[in-house]
Amino acid sequence: MTEEKKLYIVEITHSAYVWAASHEDAEDFADEILDNEDFSSADSREVTTNVLGWDAQAFVYHHGEGDLPLRDVLVAPTH
Repeated sequence: MTEEKKLYIVEITHSAYVWAASHEDAEDFADEILDNEDFSSADSREVTTNVLGWDAQAFVYHHGEGDLPLRDVLVAPTH
């Protein structure tokens, strides 16, 4: 039996302490935090439209062979 797949958005939150003069200065550490810290939490929700505004040709993450364009898994057309 083939498992039916659905499109999901996965949001990952990273958290770290940053000593800085302003929130802008603190946010400058985002890339370094992504490189060095494990994610603090992950959450997913099913979607049927292109709520992230990705190009329809963009590839989605999946377990399987080859590239999978967003347009091939959207239930509703992209905006």
